[in-house]
Amino acid sequence: MSEKDIYVIELDGTKLQSREDFFRDLSIATDLDLVPNLDALDEDLALQIPFCCGPFKVIWHRAESSDWSGYSEITKILGVLFFAQQRDPDHFIGLELVFDSEENQDASSFQAAYSSPGYVAERKKRANKLPDRFRLK
Repeated sequence: MSEKDIYVIELDGTKLQSREDFFRDLSIATDLDLVPNLDALDEDLALQIPFCCGPFKVIWHRAESSDWSGYSEITKILGVLFFAQQRDPDHFIGLELVFDSEENQDASSFQAAYSSPGYVAERKKRANKLPDRFRLK
């Protein structure tokens, strides 16, 4: 698959401070009417976005500007994105966090947290609740 066959969803971290901000911008980027909740996001990433846009990747520019405080909605959204990309790399081709600030260039702490066995097991348990007719083959 060439780079031109991949639909690129670009998000601006300076505009992403809440769940509503994220879903608004994701809906605009995909031209879909997405429901702003995390369970729906999991399904959207697995089904609706690949069906409508084809294989895709997400580039989150100025990621350090988003609200990462505590266990914010944005932090939870990032977890869903990491899991969805790991679960379905043929459709969700990549997730890039782009940092403007030199001290925040490393996304490995996010990757480690969302790749931990406990987190992955919980996400798999939730993903298995999807009816078979909604699973991509």
